[in-house]
Amino acid sequence: MNESYKEWLESIAHPLILLDAKGNIISANYEAKKSFGFLKGRTFLRLIREKELSPEKQIEKEVNFNGYDIDIRLRPVFSEDGCIYFIASLTDITAAKRTEQDLKNISEVYQTVVENSLAAISIHQDGITRFVNRRYAEMLGFEDPAQCIGRPFWASIHPDDVPMVKERGLMREKHQVLPAQYVFREVKQDGTVIWVEIRATHATYMGKPAAVTNLIDITQRVKAEEEIRTLSQRLVRVREDERKKLAADLHDQMGQTLTAMHFDLENLRTYIPDLPPEGTRLYERLVANVEALADHLRKTTLYMRSDLLEQKMLIAVLDQLVKEFMHQHPQMKVSFQSLGFKKRLNPEIELTVYRIFQESLRNISKHARADHVEIILTYSHPRIILTIRDNGVGFSPKKKAKTRGIGLISMKERVVSFGGEMDVISAPGKGTTLRFDIPVC
Repeated sequence: MNESYKEWLESIAHPLILLDAKGNIISANYEAKKSFGFLKGRTFLRLIREKELSPEKQIEKEVNFNGYDIDIRLRPVFSEDGCIYFIASLTDITAAKRTEQDLKNISEVYQTVVENSLAAISIHQDGITRFVNRRYAEMLGFEDPAQCIGRPFWASIHPDDVPMVKERGLMREKHQVLPAQYVFREVKQDGTVIWVEIRATHATYMGKPAAVTNLIDITQRVKAEEEIRTLSQRLVRVREDERKKLAADLHDQMGQTLTAMHFDLENLRTYIPDLPPEGTRLYERLVANVEALADHLRKTTLYMRSDLLEQKMLIAVLDQLVKEFMHQHPQMKVSFQSLGFKKRLNPEIELTVYRIFQESLRNISKHARADHVEIILTYSHPRIILTIRDNGVGFSPKKKAKTRGIGLISMKERVVSFGGEMDVISAPGKGTTLRFDIPVC
């Protein structure tokens, strides 16, 4: 029996040991010696207690011996003469145990990071919530994260924002390029509406495709930005009121004074009919200067006032501005196109577009040295896009001149007051492009 089993043990490419009925090692094959050394005598009983040996059952056990983690599978066998033996199959699981412990440690680290994150983290599959951290539950007013599991991802999104969020999700699944994050509203359990910023990515969870989202509550930031915009709009309105008042004062006071001066000069000429040639030239120069000053005053007050917007459609007023600009600057060709404007907009939005249009043309006339200007104004609800491009000398936006900078700052203030954006693209010798993106209230 012993010899036949020894031969059989050696033919197996796996660590095996033959034991007698009391657990003493009779033989170990080459693989067992190579993997664990030659175990002699009752050494094996350190791993398996003698009372555990039974001819009626198999033993499966994990033990640690001499620095090895070993998986032992022990089964009884009987010889032809009825003697009982045991065959032990030994598997070194040291590396597997170490990997298991490493994975456990990593899992604990990730669990600590996720549960203590300031961001609300969730995992969704097929639109259903599969995991959330505690911050996610707290942000939406749940007492326990488990209450969120199994709910549709859309359940807490504000109804008005659901279409936009779904559209972005579908576009992301198609691997279309999107902003790294975007903003929408969530509705808490008590009905409170909060603003959140989301970052989402694809991942595999429990062997299946999933979406991992990180949400940050930005309600306070949104409120602060709204207050700033409201204040900016108020300041713009105050500035416009001051411009109107100043324009009216200039027109009423200086205009009347210049008119009186002109009449007085004409009357003076009747009292001094016979002026010498030099006196006549001085008199005519004085009259010309008064008339030029009156014309400049008229143009200045017209520039400062926005009364035309109350009488005409925005596009008609802008067309008039372009015609006046080309009349004053015949060396420049201005191309103006407008699309989508079929009705009046919010008066403050129209005024903002009007002032930006004015200031842009003014900057071009003073600084660009251009001979061609292209202007495209597009309205596609809910945004207005204004693009103004010239072929002038250009400039470095990082090193813009002080006077040009003031004009740009003024335009940006107006755009930002409505939550819009302004982009400046320019380089020395390559002209300038201004692009304004203004949301329509």
